[in-house]
Order: sequence, then structure tokens, then C-alpha cells
Amino acid sequence: MKKEMEISMMERLQLLPLFQGMSNSDMIWIMEKLRFDSSKILSGNYIVKQDNPCDSLIFILNGSVIMETESPNGTYCFQEKLITPTVLQPEVLFGPQTNYTHSFFATS
Repeated sequence: MKKEMEISMMERLQLLPLFQGMSNSDMIWIMEKLRFDSSKILSGNYIVKQDNPCDSLIFILNGSVIMETESPNGTYCFQEKLITPTVLQPEVLFGPQTNYTHSFFATS
């Protein structure tokens, strides 16, 4: 079996709609100007919880993530598996509602 080539952070970011169509030189410029923090989240741990304030963009570049939405009265909960790479609720950072409306936790 051939070992898969590791995809760089820049290449993973270019898979996201926010960065699609940008050239490598544009991406290098962005990565030089903006601060990108990276961390690994262990399986079963929350990345962000519903109703927490949103103050940055969170990019999930690999792994498995479950999005969970609890009803306002807490009587039921929906879960959905997300495909990575993805951005967690960018509309919350830039919209009138500035708290996350879903929880996200890592499954791998």
C-alpha cells in the first residue's frame, strides 16, 4: 500500500469555501498576516458549546465532528455528523446573533 501524502494546513484551508479559488501566493500572504492557532481536540471533548460567545473563526481541518443542537426547553437534541474540513458557524461571528447556536464535539 502507498502511504498517503500529508496535506499541508494551507492546502486544507483551500478546500474551504472561504478560501477556494485563492492562489498559493494569496494564501501565503493571508497566513503571514493572520494568526492561526492550532490544537488537537481529543475524541469526546467539546470544541465549543451552544450559547458560548463567538469571538473567532474555528476551522476543523481533519477528524470527525458531531454538531449537536438542544431545544430551548431541553426536551430534545439533534445530532449531525459534519464532513471536514469545515468552519464552525462563521455567520455567528459576523451576524446579529453572536453566540453559537450549536455545540460541536470531536469524535476522532
